[in-house]
Amino acid sequence: MTRPCYAIGIAGGAEKCRWLTDEAGFDAAIDYKSEDVQVRLKELCPKGIDIFFDNVGGDILDAALAPLAMRGRVVLCGGIANYNATELPPGPKNYLNLIVQRGRMEGLIVLDYMSRAAEAIGALAGWVQAGKLKYKVDVQHGLENTPATLRRLFEGRNEQAAPARRGISPYPQWGRRRRRSGPRPLKPSRARGRAFAGWPETR
Repeated sequence: MTRPCYAIGIAGGAEKCRWLTDEAGFDAAIDYKSEDVQVRLKELCPKGIDIFFDNVGGDILDAALAPLAMRGRVVLCGGIANYNATELPPGPKNYLNLIVQRGRMEGLIVLDYMSRAAEAIGALAGWVQAGKLKYKVDVQHGLENTPATLRRLFEGRNEQAAPARRGISPYPQWGRRRRRSGPRPLKPSRARGRAFAGWPETR
């Protein structure tokens, strides 16, 4: 039996938080640039956090470990807050709460589930078509802008996935393949939906 979750998103800026609640369907959003994340998590989750999906790490992960519920689970799929660190960053201060709350923290890599890729694509496509799964893509034109596009990702100025496009693809339907010669045109990447530590960005 499945039950709906009370979903809380974390993003940087009022506009991104508005999109999470008004468009993506989150129940609440926390703006880490203007709010105390740990305080807000405790307010929004008075009984604790059952599942925290994290792709940021750093202070955001530490804030989520504090209000962890009994038997709570933490899913780690990235740590972009520390990707550019020049020195080894300190570990989370609240990790001992995993012991007290009998919590579990485990890494998630999509390669472990490639055998179920077709199943996932079918389910995700159905949710998108039904309007149950929303996403945004930040497209920057010009291959020469690739370095600047990558910097946008780490500066928190992107709107979800941020591919750089070279011109207009002559193949508008991704599933349609034709024989062709010459260099392969770049196609827009498929955006990935994220919960909790939503947009990948640094503090």
